[in-house]
Amino acid sequence: MALTRVSTFSSKKNSPWCNDAPPVEEKKKDDPYARYDNQPWAGAEVAHEIHDIDPEVQKRVEKIYGDWADANPNAAMDEVVMKKLYLAGGFHVVKSILEKQQRVISLEHSMQMADLRILICMRAAERVLQKHDGKWKIYRSDSGNQNSGMSSDIDQTIYVYEYDETTRQWRRNEKLDSQFIREFTEAFKETTADPKNNVAGLDVSHLDVATIAGRDRFPDWRLATSQLDVEARRSGARPFLEHAVATVEGLRDTPGAYTYCGAVVQQMQLRVLKGIMESLKIGPDATDPADAHVIKTKVDGKEVDQRIEIDPRLTKAGLRWLVCCEFMLDPATKTIVPREVFQSTDSPDRPGAIQVMFDGLAPKLVRGHAYDAAVANYLEFMHHLRDTRRLSITSAPSTTASGSSMPLRRGRAARRRRRFTRS
Repeated sequence: MALTRVSTFSSKKNSPWCNDAPPVEEKKKDDPYARYDNQPWAGAEVAHEIHDIDPEVQKRVEKIYGDWADANPNAAMDEVVMKKLYLAGGFHVVKSILEKQQRVISLEHSMQMADLRILICMRAAERVLQKHDGKWKIYRSDSGNQNSGMSSDIDQTIYVYEYDETTRQWRRNEKLDSQFIREFTEAFKETTADPKNNVAGLDVSHLDVATIAGRDRFPDWRLATSQLDVEARRSGARPFLEHAVATVEGLRDTPGAYTYCGAVVQQMQLRVLKGIMESLKIGPDATDPADAHVIKTKVDGKEVDQRIEIDPRLTKAGLRWLVCCEFMLDPATKTIVPREVFQSTDSPDRPGAIQVMFDGLAPKLVRGHAYDAAVANYLEFMHHLRDTRRLSITSAPSTTASGSSMPLRRGRAARRRRRFTRS
């Protein structure tokens, strides 16, 4: 039986730096590149994973969708059917179906499933906040490409705030981020279980949801002074060096996260800042962002914008501000209440997105970040030393330079290049 191979990139799962890394296999003596695999840096940044797609499983997933779609023409995506698709095939099988040239699952249903995935995350967060009786609230940021539908994963960052009974104010508590993530992962499976329809709960891996602690953010170089280190100790915050080292360690163990500061600033922080400026209001009197996905599609060979409305089940729940949104419990109903976050405000009760995510200081690239990007690219290229194909791995979006490429064939230069770009 032939298997379709799908290449994906994920963070450090097979890195020797991870505690749960599998033992390194014994290498052939004639392999000139085996020595690299024993180095602690050989694969520390990004692991290149190959997923085998079983055609029988793929057909089974397509049949589940096809039977439902034929019986329910023009219907919005059903959440029970969505869960059955991902339980039957998992994220990578469904993604392979979504990306077929001859579309099997409609674009509209792909977008609706992505909206439902956010709604599921919201329900799981609600369960965690209920557990803590409203003493916690969170700020959630999702800077991913919302217009990719279920072809894209979710990388959400969580910032936990705790209510201080003494001061009667909300205060940031970084230590609670990891606890929230653990409880969120458990709640995700509990909330997606549907005994009535004989549907088991989904793991976060089924829908490719990665949750990153807001605590794991590099300290800003513009605030790095010895005086601030002293002030940090007095305030209870982490000194600069301790903060930086803890961030690297935390990100290295987080699936889906970049490890180095340069990549984090360019690929995450600047993208988040752009989203803040484009999709969040400056203040309460500004205009709301549009509630629609705008997708680039081709009609008669021409690229046009296709507008797909955000699933009303999502907007009815009050969730629109995906780049940064506040979640807290309504004291009366004990249900989660999303509240929009403005671009920048100094209110301690309602801080702006730049205050929550960047301590009030917008991110900025410096020349030193290019070194980080170069190191990250080099570590990624190490995974392809034994690649049997001629290829040129191009990583232009991931570098602060114009781009870099490395033609390989069993580690040697190739005359002809085929480019594979990781987005």
